[in-house]
Amino acid sequence: MQDRLVKELRIADISNIEDGNAFLASFVERYNAKFAKAPAKPDNLHRALNIEPDRLAEVFCLRDKRYVTKDLTLKYDRKRIRLEVNDLIRSLVGKYVDLYEMPDGRIQVRAKRHPQH
Repeated sequence: MQDRLVKELRIADISNIEDGNAFLASFVERYNAKFAKAPAKPDNLHRALNIEPDRLAEVFCLRDKRYVTKDLTLKYDRKRIRLEVNDLIRSLVGKYVDLYEMPDGRIQVRAKRHPQH
């Protein structure tokens, strides 16, 4: 639909947000009249959210594995991240840890699902 909307805006010679918003309601109505289908079953078949809402940031984040070097650093996004020195972190030398980049830009390093920084 996004691709079709752009083309329809171009055909209607619309080039600003106000005119685009005014055009949108009639476009959606015409689009739905042409392509909408009734569901096979009228029931709501979505599964219930089985996660606490405050944990959604963990679901919608980028995850990666990174190797912890002898000097307690790891590489991510063309940068070196130095981990806080403590006994737990020292035990991670030579191992892979999980790196989480949260939607707000924060980075967390975790070993066995526990934040390490």
